[in-house]
Amino acid sequence: MKPEALLFKLKTLPFFLLFSLFFATAHGQAVETNKARNLWWAFGGGGLSSQGGSVGFGLSHQFRPHIISARFVRNYDFDGGGTQAWDAGLLYGRSYKTRNAMISGSAGVGYVGPPSEFGTVGIPLESQIFWTPTRYFGIGVYAFGNLNTKEPFGGALLGLQFGRLTSHYKY
Repeated sequence: MKPEALLFKLKTLPFFLLFSLFFATAHGQAVETNKARNLWWAFGGGGLSSQGGSVGFGLSHQFRPHIISARFVRNYDFDGGGTQAWDAGLLYGRSYKTRNAMISGSAGVGYVGPPSEFGTVGIPLESQIFWTPTRYFGIGVYAFGNLNTKEPFGGALLGLQFGRLTSHYKY
């Protein structure tokens, strides 16, 4: 390809993208968001962490775009050495919910307890990405981490949600 033709394509690319975005928003469908005041669910699952296998469970409450969660995550060593680390935490974050999906991100304060040592305070992190095909059930990925001075870790769980996941109230 000649340099002049390549330069022309590179110059026209931003205009094409801007033009496409304008018409994509003009003809796109409006997404209904659920801003109900009282959504709540329990979640649980299993998966992998930076220390081996992992299980976790917790409770979440969403009111408008805010989410409050309490969680417990326990990591296991694959070679049979037992529990590597666990944490229990309270988290606050933001959530975006549509009729059939939910994504959230949260951070908070928690206690990390390796079994053979004294525990420490940590900063638990989480992200929930769930498909909610019914009002009371969801399936998705729960990503987690904990930043602390003794035993930082992270991972992801394949999990299930049960509770009041959508509402007929629209604001």
